[in-house]
Amino acid sequence: MPKRGHLTFNASFENGNLGRVDLIADYEYDLFIRPGTCNPRFRVWFNFTVENVRTDQRVIFNVVNFSKTKSLYREDMSPLVRSTSRNKWQRVPQKNVYYYRCPDHHKNYVMSFAFCSERESDTYQFCYCYPYVCDTHCPSYLDAPERKNLKLLQRELLCFSVVSDEAYFESLIDFLVSSHPIAKVLRDHVVFKIVPMLNPDGVYLGKYRCSLMGFDLNRHWHEPWPWAHPTLNACKQLLMEMDDDQRNIDLDFYIDIHAHSTLMNCFMFGNVYDDPVRYERQGIFPMLMTFQCQLPDMRLERNLGKTFLDYYKLTSLIMPKPVPGPQTNHLQRNSKGRHYKRNIHSRSELYMHLTTTYEMITDHQSPSAQSMPPHARKQHHHDVRR
Repeated sequence: MPKRGHLTFNASFENGNLGRVDLIADYEYDLFIRPGTCNPRFRVWFNFTVENVRTDQRVIFNVVNFSKTKSLYREDMSPLVRSTSRNKWQRVPQKNVYYYRCPDHHKNYVMSFAFCSERESDTYQFCYCYPYVCDTHCPSYLDAPERKNLKLLQRELLCFSVVSDEAYFESLIDFLVSSHPIAKVLRDHVVFKIVPMLNPDGVYLGKYRCSLMGFDLNRHWHEPWPWAHPTLNACKQLLMEMDDDQRNIDLDFYIDIHAHSTLMNCFMFGNVYDDPVRYERQGIFPMLMTFQCQLPDMRLERNLGKTFLDYYKLTSLIMPKPVPGPQTNHLQRNSKGRHYKRNIHSRSELYMHLTTTYEMITDHQSPSAQSMPPHARKQHHHDVRR
């Protein structure tokens, strides 16, 4: 055993990433992130443990080989830490975190943070941001709904990967299968197909964005190869099959939900179409999402569900609750059971109807930013981009 206070590092676990450690001084260490397999360009994610500490030992860690200059650490984000006695993730105090250009490392950006241990018996774990441990958490989570025999939930195999684990967007699934009124209405009218994780192999091995073979999967949607990008290929084949089945399926959305290493809050990117109607129509969903993100309830899964509900009310797939008073039915049902206003004969007119209806809603319901206190305006601001 090394002398007490000589730290022992380990990253040989799921999601772990630490390539090398250099002892700079008695209580200062330079840490090197292990790059992606066959792709040294991406070096962002770190996740490691530290043992053999002394009580009240003060240490400085320097992460010295980030591949990006832009980082949320420049926007006051700080790394996470937990210990065996305090198993809940906490942020390292921001006053102890520094992100700067370092002349000792070719003027690359370095993130340094100071930490003081509490107990000698503790093992401390440090991470870039919140990790998702598939191997220990996912099986029990996925088995729970199946044991309830929920008729509204069906689990299917999409494809095989080297690491056959799954990590669902849990909060969204929990919301969709809940007894919340919005979830009940959506289940009666819409089918959600949720692919849990498109890069299970890379995530398992602590890669930032590369797969096991070193491919950046975000850049291979156009022509995915079955042997190199099995998850993308299987997902795209499923989408194409549903799109071809136009008699039975209206494929309205494909939404890729993931975090961003340099942008804060909630935002959306969309495709660029030559057809102006199609280009402008895709902006309706982000517009509705913007309105939801201005409301006090900041839970993503509920805001996303409410946005779907508002969208399908505008397209008349889901009928809003009747308003007391004389009503005139101006709707007709198409061959797939979807309602449309009779005076809408083209996609351009449908887009104008959606835009006009949305503007009417926001004019009457959207909370005014000027009426919010300054701290509320800052908290509720979300950037939605098309």
